[in-house]
Amino acid sequence: MEGKTTMLLFLIMTSILPSQYTFHYPNPIHLDLGGRDQYASFLYPTTHPSPIPILRKRLYEYIERAIVSQVGQIAMKPELVSQIDQLVKESLGRLRVMRVKPRYKTWSLALKSLLYQKEGGMDLVVCDGFGDGFWPERCNDEKNKGKGKRVGVRGSDDIGMQDVMEDIKRLRKDLGTVVVLSVQGLWVSQRPRQS
Repeated sequence: MEGKTTMLLFLIMTSILPSQYTFHYPNPIHLDLGGRDQYASFLYPTTHPSPIPILRKRLYEYIERAIVSQVGQIAMKPELVSQIDQLVKESLGRLRVMRVKPRYKTWSLALKSLLYQKEGGMDLVVCDGFGDGFWPERCNDEKNKGKGKRVGVRGSDDIGMQDVMEDIKRLRKDLGTVVVLSVQGLWVSQRPRQS
């Protein structure tokens, strides 16, 4: 589980961090952070805890390690700490976080809202806890049973997995967005095992 969490963190961090940043501490510190300075969205179910505290902590740790590896060991004085905090806030400002009820309808609405947002492009969309492994099978069942088809008048209860997959396809095709789906909640904190 730790590897998958690390991969999602890496994808989000490299999307929202700038490629380079200059800290003004008493002398300028130029850092290569390897980011893309892009916009990302993170969708997760209401049944999972918020990923923001973990992401904020990992961003801060990553920037600290970058400073140490590129500049060497320096004292983390309050001026530098506040500049790191500012960079983390700026980076998180390029991340849109949405809590979604674990239902087809709300996933579809959330994905559609990304298609029609007004500001900033959407370069990466991460959907965490997207569903269980049977969703592709359900999508196939819907095609055979007719649910999710685009004929006649449809109510909100008629939205199915096929609609969600169409929204993902449109994000990829129309906006060129990278969409990453995880079928489990990967941000749940590690609990100690009891024997």
